[in-house]
Amino acid sequence: MDLAAFHAKQACQLALKYVLASRAGCYPHTHSLRRLFEEVRVARPELWSLYEKHIFAFEVMEDAYLGGSVSTKAVQQRCGGAPGQGGGGARDAMYIEGGLRRRGVLENWRLYVERLCGKALELLGMVRVVVFGSVARGDWSADSDIDVLIISPNAPRIPGRGLGCSSPQGGGE
Repeated sequence: MDLAAFHAKQACQLALKYVLASRAGCYPHTHSLRRLFEEVRVARPELWSLYEKHIFAFEVMEDAYLGGSVSTKAVQQRCGGAPGQGGGGARDAMYIEGGLRRRGVLENWRLYVERLCGKALELLGMVRVVVFGSVARGDWSADSDIDVLIISPNAPRIPGRGLGCSSPQGGGE
């Protein structure tokens, strides 16, 4: 379910960013579906209605970004007794567990990055690992991910991929 929700979120993000770019010429740099829906609300109110109608599904997509199952807000809505949404049962326990797992990943991001550094060093030899974005700044939220850049002269080259820049020694793509 997490992989399908992740891909659904990516598709929604791209579609919303397309609408914003085609109307305004730009879009906010965010992973938050809620923020993108809020931005598009004026130009396309029917999209905001869609978001409101299916908010729980969109929140599940938000949380799938790092492999969790649902955001804290969605857990509160689902388990907190919102009318008609009752709580309890194995499914709700799964949502809570997923939300806690996601929070644990974000709170312990250094541990995951250290493991990643170890693997990168083992596979590539000389590496430089850079963490950036909201996690590095310390202002992450429920829709955050961990942005990591791995730099190594030993990284495999993939034809047609790369930054398109070259070094003074001429070894670039």
